[in-house]
Amino acid sequence: MVSHNEILKLEGLRILAATEEKGIPIRLLGGMAVYLSSPCTREAPFSREINDLDFVVSKKKAYSFEKLLEKIGFEGDHEFNSIHGESRLLFYSDRMELDIFVGGFEQCHSMDLEKYISGSAQIIPLANLLLTKLQIVKINEKDILDILALLHDHVILNDGNPNEVISLSAINSIVSNDWGWYTTCSDNLEKINSYVMDNFTNSEQEMLTEKIETIRASSQNSAKSIRWKIRSKVGRKVQWYELPEEKK
Repeated sequence: MVSHNEILKLEGLRILAATEEKGIPIRLLGGMAVYLSSPCTREAPFSREINDLDFVVSKKKAYSFEKLLEKIGFEGDHEFNSIHGESRLLFYSDRMELDIFVGGFEQCHSMDLEKYISGSAQIIPLANLLLTKLQIVKINEKDILDILALLHDHVILNDGNPNEVISLSAINSIVSNDWGWYTTCSDNLEKINSYVMDNFTNSEQEMLTEKIETIRASSQNSAKSIRWKIRSKVGRKVQWYELPEEKK
């Protein structure tokens, strides 16, 4: 019997193929992007059920993507899309939901992804994919497992092929210019480290906590922008994140 995740994967690949044929640049992110890039997600303790498919589409091609989805069996959430369509779209079929980000990623924090959408890769760069999980203020276990899967299966280097290596320079280019990003990511790295200590064996603990510490130390020691330094003086007295609207 084909698993739910494999059904979603086949549908995701079908959508990617259809958009490539039409010249509409999109990329996967979210749980399916982690699933495709990290083989360890097929087995415990990293496996988890994926609820939907997440894509990012170029702003210039968002309308074309909407029309294509309608042709291949999806229906848009007209109320949500009319309000949020400049940055985010929701589509449904009888089997699944599509969450589509337009030009960039906006949740608790924002990240421009436009320059990463073109090219032959199926998913956004690994560092950016990791950041989409680390930016979640109300982080839960499925997000933690996705983060740990990425850390487990990929090398962390200062630079390298963005689809094979988690790039520290790519992470620092964002968190060193935005105190809010930095703070949420730092808080979550602590939570994830605690989760590893409570749920993994000694050998797994050592490998995962070393990678967590590599990211934490690199972001802490990287040169900060003037903007970052000014915002840091205000600190936690003012909320530094947004809480995204829940999907109905």
